Amino acid sequence: MSVVNDATRHARDAVVAAEGRVASLAAELAGIPGWLRVGTPERHADPGDAADAARAVALTPRLDRARRAAAQLRDRVEQAVGGPPSTTWAFLAFSDWLAGLPPAEPQRLLDELAVSPERLLTESGAMSVEKAQAILDYVAGNGGRVGDGQAFRVGVPLDDADLADLDATGVRLRSGAPPAVDWDVLLPVRLETRFTPPDPEAAPGDPAAGWRLRVRVEPDAPSLARHPGPVSAQDAELVAVCWSEASGDLAGDLGEAAHRKLAAAVGGGRADYLLRTVPVSRTDTGFTPSEAHPERPEPVTAPLVGLPATLEVWGGPADAPQRLLTLTPDLAAIALDTDLQRVAEPIDGETPRRWWNSYAAAVEVGLAGEIALGPDRPAFEVLLCLGHDEPGSGAATLFGTHADTGRVEPLAPLTPTTTLAGSPTTDLGSDPAPWWQAARDAPDDLGGLAPVLLGESSWPGVPRPDDALPRTARLLTQSLWPVLWQRTLKDVAGAGEEIWRLGEWAMRHLHPFGPYPVLRFGDLPFGVLPVAYYDRWVFRAPV
Repeated sequence: MSVVNDATRHARDAVVAAEGRVASLAAELAGIPGWLRVGTPERHADPGDAADAARAVALTPRLDRARRAAAQLRDRVEQAVGGPPSTTWAFLAFSDWLAGLPPAEPQRLLDELAVSPERLLTESGAMSVEKAQAILDYVAGNGGRVGDGQAFRVGVPLDDADLADLDATGVRLRSGAPPAVDWDVLLPVRLETRFTPPDPEAAPGDPAAGWRLRVRVEPDAPSLARHPGPVSAQDAELVAVCWSEASGDLAGDLGEAAHRKLAAAVGGGRADYLLRTVPVSRTDTGFTPSEAHPERPEPVTAPLVGLPATLEVWGGPADAPQRLLTLTPDLAAIALDTDLQRVAEPIDGETPRRWWNSYAAAVEVGLAGEIALGPDRPAFEVLLCLGHDEPGSGAATLFGTHADTGRVEPLAPLTPTTTLAGSPTTDLGSDPAPWWQAARDAPDDLGGLAPVLLGESSWPGVPRPDDALPRTARLLTQSLWPVLWQRTLKDVAGAGEEIWRLGEWAMRHLHPFGPYPVLRFGDLPFGVLPVAYYDRWVFRAPV
């Protein structure tokens, strides 16, 4: 048991070390004045400014790698808890894998190789083609097998990061997990339905002779992202004034006052977007925009529509729903008809019909359709809409655009998410304090939201969530578990030894306030919940 505990402790120590590196890199990046973190380093005439700007550019991918390493190491804790060290099993697994690879295909080795957190924490790049070929040459020259581990390491030769990549590959092969896991994001939609009873005068075989169901799919706020307004000359000048009054750094009282003034003029979210995207140059009296901007830029009115290429409506019994309708949304037409100006002026004295106020218009853009149900009176236990698209089809762009417009902000735990006497129960972006914090600090993963929603390690332009209450709740769970739930389950219910493993799980995964912060898109709150696809579930391989 001490070997198991040692493996668990080492895994946790590695997480602490990686998180410390993340904090150190984030602090170093945040310590570089904000005006040097936008634009390109080459635009700075002053060598010191150019060097700091180049350091900011170099720190960003290092911080990204460290965050991804910390996430992988947290997963490694899961593998270590309750089981023996995986090093030996990993060695056997990757040895068999290498023995089965063609000797002249190093790229296949690299394609199937897992990138270890140890590799991400180093400054070196990925394993080279030359190193992969050297591994295959060694195996081929050793009778088609890896053989002794130490001789293999010296004979190739392999450094610590190379060996860590092979070990990570062996662990993945041992577990049966796929080479890569793609995150799927399910965005909410609303379904509007209308049943039509059979027409007694319809001829047999005519769809009107049976029950029919009209369904309209209405995208919710997360699926429709407004584009940030283009930068005008006035916007750029306001940014230059902000940096001048802040002396080039948003930290401290001067920086807070300058940011508050900019936020009062354009809004907190807009202020952060401008500070991130408008480069400035230092002058004798302060700062000036580095690029020219139009006085009256052409506005972008059509939003970015984040719907998948195919929508399917399923319904029927809860345990056996059937696909009833397939829709192909026309994203360009949906975006065009989302503009309120399209219905501002009546046509022939009537309000124009668009997909959001007309079933017929929704059919034309691929958001509605009619389902023939047959002569029997229909009864649905479930009716749902599923969408699917190609991997990497734009979640990062969609949510990044939301952030650029300042419409995304985490809500503090226990914040009421409905109106009270017709008034909002939470600030809707008017308080500049969260946006000041987001503008001056290095972006982070926002409590795990960035990797889940964007597939990225950070989400720029979104204020950091308040984690004081969730952190306290986790500590209370860890401290109270043995004296409350554990004692009841073990001594009263007779749960036995399994209760210890359940306690380990609860101390890591029981989140009283939910696994992720609640987000607001505009004035609408949305929770982010994980969904498991149990048909693809991969269980830990037995030892």
